[in-house]
Amino acid sequence: MKFLSGSSALGSMQEGLREAKADLETTGARLRTASESLAELQREEGGIYRELAGLRLDEMVRDQVVGDLDAAERRALDLLDEHRAQIEAIDQELAGREGDRGTRNKERAALVTRLDKLALQIDEAEAKVQARLAKDPDFAAQLEQAEQAEAVYKRAQRKADQAMEDRLEKGKPFEDEALFMYLWARGYGTSEYSAWPVIRWLDRKVAEICRFERLRPNYSMLLRLPEKLSEHADDKRVAAEAETARLEEMERGAMETDGVAAQAQDFDVLEAELAALDEAMARDEKADAGLHERRAALLSGESDSYRKALDLLTSAYRQESIRALYRDASATPLPDDDFVVEKLDDLTERRDDLEREIEHLRAMQQTQVRRVSELEEVIGTFRRRRFDSRNSEFSDPSMLTMVLGQFLKGALSSRGLWDALRRAQRFNKHRADPGFGSGGLRSPTGGRVKFPGPLGPIGGGFGGGRRSGGGGFRTGGSF
Repeated sequence: MKFLSGSSALGSMQEGLREAKADLETTGARLRTASESLAELQREEGGIYRELAGLRLDEMVRDQVVGDLDAAERRALDLLDEHRAQIEAIDQELAGREGDRGTRNKERAALVTRLDKLALQIDEAEAKVQARLAKDPDFAAQLEQAEQAEAVYKRAQRKADQAMEDRLEKGKPFEDEALFMYLWARGYGTSEYSAWPVIRWLDRKVAEICRFERLRPNYSMLLRLPEKLSEHADDKRVAAEAETARLEEMERGAMETDGVAAQAQDFDVLEAELAALDEAMARDEKADAGLHERRAALLSGESDSYRKALDLLTSAYRQESIRALYRDASATPLPDDDFVVEKLDDLTERRDDLEREIEHLRAMQQTQVRRVSELEEVIGTFRRRRFDSRNSEFSDPSMLTMVLGQFLKGALSSRGLWDALRRAQRFNKHRADPGFGSGGLRSPTGGRVKFPGPLGPIGGGFGGGRRSGGGGFRTGGSF
C-alpha cells in the first residue's frame, strides 16, 4: 500500500495555495481592468458631451459648459491616481511579505527536520533503556510491586463503586417512606434526638408504625459502607501511586544515565522555537489575509477615491444644461446630432455591460479571497498538529489530490478538507514501547516524566508514550 509523507502533503497544499492565489491575482487583474475601463467610459462620455456642446451651443455658453466638465474630469483623474497609488502600495507590501513567507517556510522546514532527527534519536535511546531495564532484577521486582498495588487499588475501587450503586438502589425504598425519613431527619433513636414529652410519645407511635427501630441499622449501614470503602480505595490509590512513583524514579534515573533526559531538554527548546515560529506565521497569515481583503476591495472599486471620482463625473454629466443638450439633440433630426446621440447610447450600453461584468468579478473575487484564507488556516492547523513531521503519513496519495481539487473548485468546505486529511493521517510507531514499565500503571502526576516528540505516537517512552496535544512525549500513564 502506498503512503504519502506528511512533508509531501504539506507541499501539495502549499502548491494548491499558490494556485488559488494565482487565480485570485488573475481575477483581480480582470477586475482592475474592468474598473478602470468603467472610469474611462465615464471620461469618454465627457468628450461626447463636449462634442455635442460644440454643435449646439454658442461660444460663450459652450466655454462655460466645457470648462465645468474639464474641472470635474481633472479632479476625477486626481482621485483615480490616489486609488491606483493605494493598490500599488498594498501590492508592494504583499510582495515583500511573500518573500518573508518563503524565508519562514524554509526556516520552519529546517527546524522540523532537526526535531524529527532528534525525536528518532530519543526513540532509539528509550528503546535501549527499556531493553536494559527489562533485564534488571531490581526493576522487575519494583514493577511487580507496582502492578500488585495497582491491582489492589482497582479491586478496592470496584467495591466502592458497587457499594455506591447499591446505596442508590437499595436506599430508595427507605427514602420513599415519608414516616421513616421524618424520624431519620430528626435523629430519632440517637443521642442527637431531642423533643418535648408529647412529641416523644407521638414519634414513638410513628416509629412503631414504620418499624423504624428494626430498619434504622440497615439504612445506616447502607449509608456508611460506600464512605468507608471509598476511604479504603483512596488509601490503596495512594499506596499504588507511591509504588509507581518509585518505579518512575528508576526509569528517570536510567534515562538520565543514558543521556535521554538531556536530549529531551534539547527537544523542548527546539519545540518551543517551532511553536513560536508557528504563532508568528499564524499572525502574519492573518495580516496577509487582511491585506488581500483590502486589495480585493480596492480592485473592485470599493475605495473612497474611486467612488468619489465616478460620483463626480456622474454628477457633472447630470447637470441640467448637459441633459438638456442630450434631449434637444435627440429631438432634432440633424445628422451630426444623431451621430453624437448614437455614440452616447452605445456608450451607455457598454457601461451597463461593464457594470455587470464588475459585479460578477466582485462575487468571484470574494469567493477566492475566502478560499485562500480558509486554505491558509487549514495549512496552519496542519503545521501546528505536526502532520508534516517525518513519522506522519497519509494512507491514500490520490486522496489529497482529489479533496484539494474539490476544495479549490468550491465543491468541498474547509471543514470537509480538514476532516479528510485527519481521517487519512497517521503517525508511525517506532522502537520504544509506550506500555513499558510505568506506562501501563497509574502515575501519581498523570505523567510526571516528560519526553519530547512530534505530536502523536511516534515512539515509546515510559508511561503511555507520546500523546497528542501540545507536542511531546509523556511518561507515566493516566489511570
